[in-house]
Amino acid sequence: MQGDGSCPLKTLLSSQCTRLKEVPRLAGCAALHPVDPSDCIALQDVSGLAGRGALWSLDLCGCNALDELPRLVGCTAFHTVDLADCAVLQEVSGLAGCAALKTLNLSG
Repeated sequence: MQGDGSCPLKTLLSSQCTRLKEVPRLAGCAALHPVDPSDCIALQDVSGLAGRGALWSLDLCGCNALDELPRLVGCTAFHTVDLADCAVLQEVSGLAGCAALKTLNLSG
């Protein structure tokens, strides 16, 4: 974070962080766009991504503890969401307001 409360972070790559349980609220990171916590096998909560309007790609492939995708209010730019191999995923209604969504991978 910078002194003015803004965050210069544009990309978040956290794949294979086996102990990551949640994506924290990334206040001020308005320019954050690709987020890749793929294969974070303990990840259960991605609600911290809500409000990231520039976020266009989310890769949650292999996040085996993720059972639902919460409503991601303000994430209107999503065009690719990868939920492949999310073994216990039961709910994706959180993507209902994502009008720009072009690719949703639910395979596996």
